Amino acid sequence: MSMRFERPPLVIEHPWDHLQTFFTLGGSRKYDSWITSGESAPNRIVRGDVYAMNRSMRARCPHKYWQSLYDDNDDIPELAVIDPGWNLFTMSDVQWKKQNVLRLLDALFTTVIRKGINIPRATKILHIKRPALIPVCDAYVLRLLGIPGTSANSGLAAVIQIRTAGRANLKTLEELQQRLKTEPPKLSRTLVRITDALVWGSHPDSWLGRRAAAEAAADDEDKPGE
Repeated sequence: MSMRFERPPLVIEHPWDHLQTFFTLGGSRKYDSWITSGESAPNRIVRGDVYAMNRSMRARCPHKYWQSLYDDNDDIPELAVIDPGWNLFTMSDVQWKKQNVLRLLDALFTTVIRKGINIPRATKILHIKRPALIPVCDAYVLRLLGIPGTSANSGLAAVIQIRTAGRANLKTLEELQQRLKTEPPKLSRTLVRITDALVWGSHPDSWLGRRAAAEAAADDEDKPGE
């Protein structure tokens, strides 16, 4: 005996317009610029990471919660074992299982999460370290994916769902990535970051979601009455 419940699919209309608006008008430019600069230590968390998150991602996470990670001043072993070349969407299922990616991410999330640091805050920092693999599991993203809680397990559930959706839409995401490089605003972003931007901005309470709703309402007002 079994039961199956289906959630309504998340459909993102006009993804290019959505993406272009997000990266042109959004406040995450300092965060993304910090990632692409290559200045952040690849295997440990530094103050610059938290500054970038707090200034651009509306996380406002006090430095005191990260202090113990700063004080170690050493590589985080659970991060160092994760290959920077791993890609959430282009890794085959065989490679994904062979490398035990979920087990390694579970260990990493568990290590970073502590008082004051939940999975949204942890992944905003860890995305800086592995931008092709770790999505930003913001609270809006978790809600849209139907994932309760902000624990390490919630982060793993989000990774699984985002990987599944990303692989199913890989061709479209790659086209968007290339278009983002060649058309304004001419930016280089990972497939994971592009997907995160599309999902996050679809939440009705995000600034992008509110903007889209306002534009739709304006369009309705401009239509002639029937």
